[in-house]
Amino acid sequence: GGQLVLRDLPLSSVLAIRGSHSTMESDAQVAGTKDGELTYTKAAVSLRSRPMHKLDTELSYSFLQKDNKAASFLYNGNQTHVFEYSKQHALLAATYRLNKDNRFKVGYDYLTVDRSKMRFDAEETDDHTLFVEWKNSSLDMATAKIRYEHLNRSSDFQGVAKAIETGDDIYRYVRPFDTADKEQDKVRLMVDFSPTDSLDVGFELNASVADY
Repeated sequence: GGQLVLRDLPLSSVLAIRGSHSTMESDAQVAGTKDGELTYTKAAVSLRSRPMHKLDTELSYSFLQKDNKAASFLYNGNQTHVFEYSKQHALLAATYRLNKDNRFKVGYDYLTVDRSKMRFDAEETDDHTLFVEWKNSSLDMATAKIRYEHLNRSSDFQGVAKAIETGDDIYRYVRPFDTADKEQDKVRLMVDFSPTDSLDVGFELNASVADY
């Protein structure tokens, strides 16, 4: 892996570029399978800027590819599927300092996952998240943050078509929740206390309502 950071750019910007490649191998053999190998390829770029005295912006993109070179095999009459996927993640956010004790942040978060090599029921999902956040540090020993998020996930669910093609009716009635269309509203409350110089205490509360 490696990382490159460029500072002192226009608009007080900092550009960071990171990349890595890793491999994990296994010599275990189960049910006649061959040796296994997993590879992870990661890349990310982020740009943090301060176009105005009270305004900070962030733009980032990351990519993750997981490849599984293990062999598929029959188990109890069913063909196994290797677990591999790719993810692309982008973020655009802006933070405005109202005063020295209050900050207001808004942003858009995008995540797309491609599972076409292992999942026929939903090869791809796209998550769109809008969020707003308020942070207050007016107390010397405490910092509070409240955040609201709205998530919209779209899925290219193909289970019914696959059930018709294979004669397996399970996907006519069952849809895995992790790849289903989803609308979610979420509120997070986070409080950090520092009652003494040697003690930090954190508290977090999450409440969400999801509609699949």
